[in-house]
Amino acid sequence: ARARPMSGPPVDLRSLVSGPADMLRRSLCAEMTLTVGLPDQPLLAPVNPGQMETAVVNLLINARDATGGTGSATIVLEHVWRGSDYARLTVQDDGRGLGPDALEHALEPMFTTKPDGTGLGLPMIQQMALMGGGDFRLVNAAGGGARAILELPCLKPGQGSGENM
Repeated sequence: ARARPMSGPPVDLRSLVSGPADMLRRSLCAEMTLTVGLPDQPLLAPVNPGQMETAVVNLLINARDATGGTGSATIVLEHVWRGSDYARLTVQDDGRGLGPDALEHALEPMFTTKPDGTGLGLPMIQQMALMGGGDFRLVNAAGGGARAILELPCLKPGQGSGENM
């Protein structure tokens, strides 16, 4: 995958999460319970909108596949403090979780556990995070299932010009 730098003015991540989630709720994830938690205030970050929406789609498709298409997934977007302001997107499913081999290699290009997978979705998200000064990781959730966590630098809530919202 060719790397594209983060550019342009900060955009409100809420719409970049809710749009793909709503679309998938009506189509590929129609048999799932999909819960979306968004902050009340705009959460602005200098991301490529297309890359961010693609990341959300990839994470939800992975959650769908992990639950057999009939489980549940939760998406939460929130502001966190990590020495500076970050936006944290967490996608968690109630599937079986990731085995040790999958956890170790999931972010490597071309690694996949799916018969028809390309092994490019998760590495693309990791590359986007790293290029933007953020972080991406996968863990098994304490109650079962997998959790993907994407963190990107953002403006402090309440800052920003109000454009692109």
